[in-house]
Amino acid sequence: MKRNKLLALVIGICLITTLLIVPFLSACGTRTETPAETPGETSGTTPTPSTAVKTVKIGFLCAFSGSYAVSGQPIRDGAMNAADMINGAGGFTVNGQQYKLEVIPYDTRTDPKRAVAGALYLHELIDAKMQCGPYNSLCLLPVQPLYETWKVLNVSATASLVAVRPGIEYTWGVTSNGNMRMSALAAGIVGMEAKTVGLMSENTEYAQDSRRAMLAELNKKGIKITSDEITDSSVTDFSTVIARVRAQNPDVLCPIYSGGPAILLAKQVYESGWRVQIAGSPEFAGDELYRVIGPGGEGIVSVAASFTYYQLTGGTLKQAALDGMGTNIAKIQQIADTFVKKYEPKGLSSSFFGYESIASFVEVMQKAGTVDDSVKLRQAYMNMEFDGAVAKIKALPTHYWTVFLPVSRYHESTVGADKYDMLFYVTHTDDLQQNWVTTEITKVDKIPEIRKMRGY
Repeated sequence: MKRNKLLALVIGICLITTLLIVPFLSACGTRTETPAETPGETSGTTPTPSTAVKTVKIGFLCAFSGSYAVSGQPIRDGAMNAADMINGAGGFTVNGQQYKLEVIPYDTRTDPKRAVAGALYLHELIDAKMQCGPYNSLCLLPVQPLYETWKVLNVSATASLVAVRPGIEYTWGVTSNGNMRMSALAAGIVGMEAKTVGLMSENTEYAQDSRRAMLAELNKKGIKITSDEITDSSVTDFSTVIARVRAQNPDVLCPIYSGGPAILLAKQVYESGWRVQIAGSPEFAGDELYRVIGPGGEGIVSVAASFTYYQLTGGTLKQAALDGMGTNIAKIQQIADTFVKKYEPKGLSSSFFGYESIASFVEVMQKAGTVDDSVKLRQAYMNMEFDGAVAKIKALPTHYWTVFLPVSRYHESTVGADKYDMLFYVTHTDDLQQNWVTTEITKVDKIPEIRKMRGY
């Protein structure tokens, strides 16, 4: 009797949950509903299974609230924009069957436990065939064992070396890892003729991977490290740590942080009155950051995870560089024009991560000839190569995409493309991403000049 009551209770809870979830899902993306037929009735206009448009569901697991929301929201919007554009153009075809996309977002709130719950929700209840994100190592690492067990294809913009590691078969990094970024940033610091550097980093896998890589690069180049401060990812008041680093008077402050913490740190450095030259990680290159910190962003040098919309469309890059990357300016502009009509314009640059992630899934489904055979999809992803918007995209044996790392200097007082001086960009010359070449674009200011101008 007790067992029957328990079973009835479980069934009741499941029914209630279904009633609550279905309306929610309807609000999360455009669905393609097939009209129900009246029993015993046949209609000459009802499409047959072979001609009816079917829907492929893609889960999107990212932080739309919490400390990483500043980057999570525009990446999500970029993915939604991709689905809007692909569906608006009639969808895509796999083996003669027409499909449309439904991107279903789930907010991790920058919480690893919610990330796991979200992955389970998208896989078990939604039956998402592929998943994007999480886009930071804090949330991706606890989710990865699920992706590997389910054999669910996953792309993420995490830069953690631990996330994209030997033995991981179903995750691809759509951006550079910490070693790549710090090598490029160190080249910029050397170009400024800096002799001393103060390091600050948060205690995430990505930041610590990058920190170790930067320490190795600076030591190799003979640059003295005056401070090596590590803060918790939950810290919001950096004043004490900033004071300690400032007391050592380094030529350059090198902060390695993600999302919201990066913005808070840069803002508080400026508010402290310290005008030190900042050379930081990709989060110090986003348009979103500079809108918040205002004058404090002036002159920041950063290695970006990708080129910003303004850098690509404003003529600040040499045409030879654009040609070398395979940049499609017309396609970028079309994506941007569509994006700003529906989504927050300030997230435009970061949104391309989301757009290209979804575009890569469509490319792979067509190449594999299936939308749900995970083994064939993975094999197709291993050999994927197509013309993206920002650059030609190729999936490499390292489980990363082809990488182009721009190092730029920001100007707060100007607008559009003129906000960025492209100093140089770095890319690899081999598919194992072991050999790198630097292409110089603009003169780099030297530390003596910078110190004199800034007065520190």
